[in-house]
Amino acid sequence: MLNPIFSGGCSHLTGLGFARGGSKEFPMPEGPSIVILKELVQPYRGADVMNDKWDPRKARIKLKELPDMLVCDALLNQEIFAGVGNIIKNEVLFRIRVHPESKVGALPSRKLGEMIKEARNYSFDKDPTSWKGEETGFFL
Repeated sequence: MLNPIFSGGCSHLTGLGFARGGSKEFPMPEGPSIVILKELVQPYRGADVMNDKWDPRKARIKLKELPDMLVCDALLNQEIFAGVGNIIKNEVLFRIRVHPESKVGALPSRKLGEMIKEARNYSFDKDPTSWKGEETGFFL
């Protein structure tokens, strides 16, 4: 395993060295680095699925506009399902019994509604197996 060794201190990092040898030099820009970071950060575009402001009706409208998108990609679209990642995506699709490569437009309205509902529900589950009526005790 490579262990990075920082040189130059935190305020003016100039390069990385590795325990097994080798190094990489980084030229430092003039002025405060925080300005560079501000330019790279994009504004937040959607409400997190755990936020009370998240609206499942808006999610349905956005999904209807993307009929050719795979459901696995739709669940990871942060402008529709902000906060949903790979674990939630996988679990939601398993719960509603939909193949990840299904297209959004091919889902019956009821399945689309289940997908939207479960994306939010799974985010709040204390025990992810509770939907099956089982208690594993794993998350206690």
